[in-house]
Amino acid sequence: MAAALPNSEPTRQSNNIHLRVAEAWQANASGKTVATEQNKPTEKLQISATEQLEIDKFIESLRATPEKKELFVLLNKKLRSLSLTERDKFIGGLIQTLKASDQLEDQNLLKEKVNPALSKYFVADMYINDFNQKIISKVGQVPREDDDEDDLDEI
Repeated sequence: MAAALPNSEPTRQSNNIHLRVAEAWQANASGKTVATEQNKPTEKLQISATEQLEIDKFIESLRATPEKKELFVLLNKKLRSLSLTERDKFIGGLIQTLKASDQLEDQNLLKEKVNPALSKYFVADMYINDFNQKIISKVGQVPREDDDEDDLDEI
């Protein structure tokens, strides 16, 4: 394996991390990173009339909901009923509609109600996914002999 192949150029020591970083740094002379490129303002979402009607109805129900707990439940029910692509489009459309509104009430609705409820939704979703992964990893495992307690206590 140590013999070189004929008609091939010698291999560079490109595994050296310093060389790879230097090459990448020189190749990216503009100083842009993936993170800064993703923070550019996105284009306006193309939302159909029925989707916009759903968003408008949801905004009206948000205005009518004074309690933060009820607001989270309302948002959670709506988002859980949608598929992943519909959910992403709905969230984007909701935020876009509220930001584009000229009414100060809609700006406050976004800042005081929608953003905190969305944050809670995403945190709850992360905890649920983590919990599901732990449960799935325990399925099919043989209980250890030194484990005198029920597994239900951990849940």
